[in-house]
Amino acid sequence: LVFLSDHGAIDLSSDYTFSGTTKSIQTWSAEMIQYSNNTSAQAMIKLLHEVEYEGQSGIDFLNDELQRLGLTTLQLQGTSSSTGGNWSNGGVTMTAFDIARLDLVLDGGNGGVLWTTDKGVDVSADVISTEGRNWLMTLWQGTAFHWMLDTGNFCDWTTPYTGERQYPARGIP
Repeated sequence: LVFLSDHGAIDLSSDYTFSGTTKSIQTWSAEMIQYSNNTSAQAMIKLLHEVEYEGQSGIDFLNDELQRLGLTTLQLQGTSSSTGGNWSNGGVTMTAFDIARLDLVLDGGNGGVLWTTDKGVDVSADVISTEGRNWLMTLWQGTAFHWMLDTGNFCDWTTPYTGERQYPARGIP
């Protein structure tokens, strides 16, 4: 959505109606990202199918732009243009390497070229606007989704059911 906003195809503060509910695109997006809200994700995927940019749908533009940037596994495929649904594992794909490179873009990097694609495209953090980056970082700040993936956070964790200490023991994270 930030890519499309940066290109003037959508206004993130505009309202969007999905299944009889109207909210701003920013609100739908925040719910999708911060709470992993499936209805909000479905609404935003439907919007991506509906919006047009340079003669293609927002979904096609997004997938093409990610390909151009060398983020070849970051793709949204097989979703329904009429409902925004039908996404599943395998339809939304990404490798850890592409996520790490996307994180570099979102972090802003240290300026200059972050990587060069196989087709010779130099990718820098300015592929998204500072405003878009700040908006996304504000959404993600404090969501702590990383918490459940960081084994170190579970050292000396005790189960609330039995009170027993669980794996892993303290040591090298």
